[in-house]
Amino acid sequence: MLLNLLLDHGIKIKRLDKLFLEYRAGDLFVHAFSTLNFILSSNGPNRAISTGGLRYWNDGRDVPDVTMTLYDYPETKAHAAFNAAFRVNFIAGGGGGGGFRVVGTEGEMEVSSNRVKLTRSKLGMKPQGYSMIAFTEENQKKIRSAYDQKFPGDRSSELNIGETIYEAPTDYKGGHYDHFNNFFKGIRGEKKITEDPTFGLRAAGAALLANESYYQGKPVKWDPESMRLI
Repeated sequence: MLLNLLLDHGIKIKRLDKLFLEYRAGDLFVHAFSTLNFILSSNGPNRAISTGGLRYWNDGRDVPDVTMTLYDYPETKAHAAFNAAFRVNFIAGGGGGGGFRVVGTEGEMEVSSNRVKLTRSKLGMKPQGYSMIAFTEENQKKIRSAYDQKFPGDRSSELNIGETIYEAPTDYKGGHYDHFNNFFKGIRGEKKITEDPTFGLRAAGAALLANESYYQGKPVKWDPESMRLI
């Protein structure tokens, strides 16, 4: 077994939870959910379906090294219903990177550790390309005319209509500094802790849905309000 091999060679094991289900591996997504739920003022998803497998690291571990999980977020007062795709690839030669790409009808936002890029670009409402080829040319003209009246203006005027980039100051000490600083101030009663036990359980519970779905081989449901499996 990998565990015995590592111990025999005196290698320090930092994170067994990344390798073995017995240690409840699956926390990789918890930081992502903490961020996403905070940004959206959300309690998290209510359904997940996961797939993946051990594609390379056949060294004794029982947790997949490649996985993708699709999550359903229900409609709430804070946001519309949407889907989120989370993935992990431990065999990416280029490292893979990390971050968020939030896509909506009026643009997209790329969120990384020290940078946020907002690109404004509205969803095209007029049918084009493959959505039109099934109609005769005469009917295509009628359809285009009807949509032109309903949505006047050229499509190009709705693309790349603005871009905003925020980058953390060069003297920013980083997320880990804020993480500990906020925690220490919280336990001293100097400020409210954002990720309290309830917030943390909602993030961790959503992350572990990936495991539940992967090992059961089916979608799983979760109540983010009561924080229980359904």
